Amino acid sequence: MKILIVDDDKRQLNVLDLILRRQGFNARTVDCAANALSLLKTNQSEFDLVVTDFTMPDMDGIQLLKVIKAHYPSLPVVMISASDSNGLETEAKENGCSGFIRKPFTLNALEKAVLRHFPAQGQK
Repeated sequence: MKILIVDDDKRQLNVLDLILRRQGFNARTVDCAANALSLLKTNQSEFDLVVTDFTMPDMDGIQLLKVIKAHYPSLPVVMISASDSNGLETEAKENGCSGFIRKPFTLNALEKAVLRHFPAQGQK
């Protein structure tokens, strides 16, 4: 099970990568939406889940979500955001987001959002 993590904050990217690898997932990280889309285009069947930040300089998480859902409709996307706006979460879900985590998040919140896509993984 491979997860694509998208975040322009290198520290956040490293933390997410470390957490998910410790849970037994194979993670790949990219630092912007353009790199994520390029990687998906060349390796589309390789990924089982995308975890993305909302705020990024080249394309925000909603825009990335829309492109992913247009080209890879069955690929689940979990979005992470520091925004406390319920409107953002609603917009994300209306556009096919399968999970939304608010920053700062707990390890439990991240695990719950990811494991719902891989139930057998949580039973190690």
